[in-house]
Amino acid sequence: MNALLSQACILLAVSALAGCAVMSAREPSAALSDVSAPEAARGPSESRLQWHEDAQELRTFADRHEVEAEMLLQHSLPTDARLIQQRRALAQQLRVAADQIEQRAQEMP
Repeated sequence: MNALLSQACILLAVSALAGCAVMSAREPSAALSDVSAPEAARGPSESRLQWHEDAQELRTFADRHEVEAEMLLQHSLPTDARLIQQRRALAQQLRVAADQIEQRAQEMP
């Protein structure tokens, strides 16, 4: 049983890392390109919408990490405590970043 649980945890961790690798390999988001692109190239409402979409995407990632932490907690091994703490900290950081992006979107003209 413990071996099966350990394998499930390893599979979960590997899939999470693979998801992070895919996200880092994709093209930069439009939010990052907005910093370098002049506002004349995009309308203010289009830029604001993109910022809102990026914030929602970060919140989705935060929710995913929180769910992974909860799953690890339910089937936790003594060695999982640090991983659970890291997942929750990452989820919190993603939510803070999403809030900052939302605030910037609200401040746009």
